[in-house]
Amino acid sequence: MIIKKRILVIILTIIFECTIMACVQPLPDSTIKKIDGLFRKWNTDYSPGCTVGIVRNDSLIFSKGYGIANLEYAIKNEPQTLFHTASVSKQFTAFSIVLLARQGKLKLDDDIHKWLPWFPDLKERITIRNLLNHTSGIRDQWELLAISGTRLDDVITQDQIIKILSKQQALNFKPGDQFSYSNSNFTMLAEIVKAVSGQTLRQFTDSAIFKPLGMTSTHFHDDYTEIERIVPIVITERIAIILRMLF
Repeated sequence: MIIKKRILVIILTIIFECTIMACVQPLPDSTIKKIDGLFRKWNTDYSPGCTVGIVRNDSLIFSKGYGIANLEYAIKNEPQTLFHTASVSKQFTAFSIVLLARQGKLKLDDDIHKWLPWFPDLKERITIRNLLNHTSGIRDQWELLAISGTRLDDVITQDQIIKILSKQQALNFKPGDQFSYSNSNFTMLAEIVKAVSGQTLRQFTDSAIFKPLGMTSTHFHDDYTEIERIVPIVITERIAIILRMLF
């Protein structure tokens, strides 16, 4: 009973400390003023801005929003504001492929046709590694869509991209001969994750990467009709994390 009480006290103490850390920014005022100064130009009610986070020794020691997140509705940037991270997401796609390779479910030197039978046979062997390294020679999806007459500010779905990639008649170069950044490579890697795991990239990364890391507000957005909502971290979530750490 005494041990249980001590554990409870430890848990409550850690929760209290975590709560304080979440509210207090342990940086001197002079440093905060310097940070504010860097973003003063964009910290207005009519300018797009950003959110800044500073991490030291795995602890968030500063977070603050500057400027506007949505000009149409005058929504300001906050530490909880969600952002579209664009191609930063590619590293998580690559991580998913590596995880599946470590599980023995695929090999990086597999021919992509093993997992993507819909991709045309262009008389060249293209491997998963080629996709990861941007050495596949596959033409970029956005350029192909633009050539086809699609406006890049239209709603463009995964199925549309797959359809246009499936009609590709030639490569830009022999796989492995050159490096050329191509967004098509990572769209195809996402499809390989789906083919191998039986889950969409969103489902796989959510279960294998984001949730285990506590990244509860991060996901691959695969439904353009979905409305984003900010869900702040609450004390009950802190308790769950701390209990996992202790036991």
